[in-house]
Amino acid sequence: MIARDRADLAGQQAVRAAVLAYVKAIASPVCWVRRSARILHTERIRDAFIGVGAVVDNVHELTNVAVLSSPDEPTRITNGAAVTDSVVQWGVELGGNCIVRRSALLEHSAVDAHATVEDSIIGPNTHIAKGEVTASLVGPFVGFHHQSLLIAAFWPEGKGNIAYGAMVGSNHTGRAPDQEIWPGEGSFFGLGCSIRLPTDFSEAPYSTISFGVATLPQKVRFPFSLIAVPIDPLSDESGVPRAYNEIVPAWTLRENAYGLVRNELKYGKRDRSKRQAIDYKVMRPHIMRLVRDARDRLAQVAVVKPAYLESDIPGLGRNFMRDSVRLEAIATYEQALRRYALRILLNEAESGLTIPGSAEIGHELADAFLPGLTRDQRLRRLVEIERENAELVERSKAKDDERGERIIPGYRDAHTLAADDAVVKSAWLRVERTAERVRALGVTL
Repeated sequence: MIARDRADLAGQQAVRAAVLAYVKAIASPVCWVRRSARILHTERIRDAFIGVGAVVDNVHELTNVAVLSSPDEPTRITNGAAVTDSVVQWGVELGGNCIVRRSALLEHSAVDAHATVEDSIIGPNTHIAKGEVTASLVGPFVGFHHQSLLIAAFWPEGKGNIAYGAMVGSNHTGRAPDQEIWPGEGSFFGLGCSIRLPTDFSEAPYSTISFGVATLPQKVRFPFSLIAVPIDPLSDESGVPRAYNEIVPAWTLRENAYGLVRNELKYGKRDRSKRQAIDYKVMRPHIMRLVRDARDRLAQVAVVKPAYLESDIPGLGRNFMRDSVRLEAIATYEQALRRYALRILLNEAESGLTIPGSAEIGHELADAFLPGLTRDQRLRRLVEIERENAELVERSKAKDDERGERIIPGYRDAHTLAADDAVVKSAWLRVERTAERVRALGVTL
């Protein structure tokens, strides 16, 4: 809220006053080393609080640092780390000659393999390795395992990935270093991409920036999109600038359904945080409202064209979109909205709704995209949609299998194929469970 609501000057000042009062209340004239903590082979410790059960071993420097720790969530700072002016929460692991300055590392995050984190907040379960994070707020479950750059990013929802060589981005225009990026939840920045700032992808969650893409400063408002270099050229009469990339809205829902299911399963298994409420579900009210808005903007074009720009459809950013892509995206978005609505109606029929207002959203979407159907017909349609989604999940994995077998000798013998994949099986298990729930309500399938 502090980083997002910058116009609330009174609120900002109140937070600063509260922080100053808190700091004054807990200030100490001495270092603290709590019980069961271990400090070994460390060059310098100054102005530090070292919590219960913490391990500080072979550390270059620990200056002006609070190390929170507990017996069941010990914090470990080892192997040449240097940490200054920072707060390190429970279960954090710092090592591999990493450098951490003026930052807060939330529970069970990690910095390793020569990575540098400065002036940043790193969310729970996020692992920073090899690269550089500067002046950023990074949410939970961000995969940052390669030599890459993240600078001036406001990314509280996290759950994304930064691939090798990605430069996200440059916040300097040659004038003041005051630019920034707002990645969306689940953003995937591909190999070697270059993101120029300012950029806002916050209304385009679970979107992918393809490898080698250089984006222009822009705001994109289409969830689950792919932004890539155009494969098929456009005619000179299209009016599309040469520097523009191609955007494919709803691509992730259609072509990478496997990845969405895998992420939900992965985050649920790997979440070690105890103090943060992290919702792993992709299909949530906030995201589905973005999907509905995106679908409506695609459907309301005034003039049909071979290719569209931001001036034709707000939210495309500095990219172009083909009309065939628009029609396919509308159908994909509508299918996702039907699936979400019918899930809510199933929960309502079971008296299992827990989110206030969700019943109204479910009925509104069902009436818009499944008009004239009875309750039983809608529930039967839900089972069909879940089956179609499981087929998408399996097909997206099978596509990789087919390509791998075609190119790499012995691929089948060294990889788990789609039919035996745990993520694919979980998608089909959802179909079976949904069918069982629908039958339990007396609906014949």
